[in-house]
Amino acid sequence: MLWDYCHELEDKNPGSTTKMQYAYHLKGVYGEQLLTAVGIDPNNETWVLAYAVVEMETRESWTWFIDLLAKDVDIVNFHR
Repeated sequence: MLWDYCHELEDKNPGSTTKMQYAYHLKGVYGEQLLTAVGIDPNNETWVLAYAVVEMETRESWTWFIDLLAKDVDIVNFHR
């Protein structure tokens, strides 16, 4: 069902990016981590811009997440 959800998101929201390797739940003693990027609009309301579930919060997982986010919102880092 999650694969269908991803396809539906892409169909109904052209330009959206969805990536999924496998699905699992955030539970247990050594549960996975939820990475999120949020923004605040002019009405001071918070909006989730992107989210990802990763096995561990590491430099590599954050880099992967931020790189995808930067690609989607056309942020270019000229200092790399």
